[in-house]
Amino acid sequence: MSFIKYYQSTLSDFKDNSSFKKAEVKSQSIKWPDGSGVYAVWQDSTTEANNLLYVGKTGKFKQPFGEPLGFNAGSFAKRTQRWTPYRFANSEMDGTNQFTFRFGTKYSNSSVQRKERFAIDAYSKTIPYKNLIIHCFIIGSEHPRHTPASLETEILTRYVKCQEKLPVGNKEL
Repeated sequence: MSFIKYYQSTLSDFKDNSSFKKAEVKSQSIKWPDGSGVYAVWQDSTTEANNLLYVGKTGKFKQPFGEPLGFNAGSFAKRTQRWTPYRFANSEMDGTNQFTFRFGTKYSNSSVQRKERFAIDAYSKTIPYKNLIIHCFIIGSEHPRHTPASLETEILTRYVKCQEKLPVGNKEL
């Protein structure tokens, strides 16, 4: 099965269970859905596997020693606060790169990348918001089949097996 067929099947399953939403991407803003789960960032279209830029997750199960299992729900909206391995550039300090999705960090040290995140050359790739499509697979603690980590791994594994590479914004699986 091709990656796109697999992805469309997964998308259909989540839509059928009312566990899928698209982030509302406009030229100068992104309105994320509530909740946690897995998000897939695409450029221009979702019909070509090479247009998949990044797959990530928010939310995880944690169990500190001697304590009960808990779910840290995280939030899709907090993705805009990251600077590595990608950045949703929405600050005036981003200058001409404001309202873009940037990835391909210049610095391997995350502390240095954080300090330099507004620099014009801090990332090797820059895509305007208007060219993004963001799919959000909603997964909370009660999801019957997946955790955020399991779906992220499944999508990336299928991509690697079909495409023999990671999406350009992902650094590891």
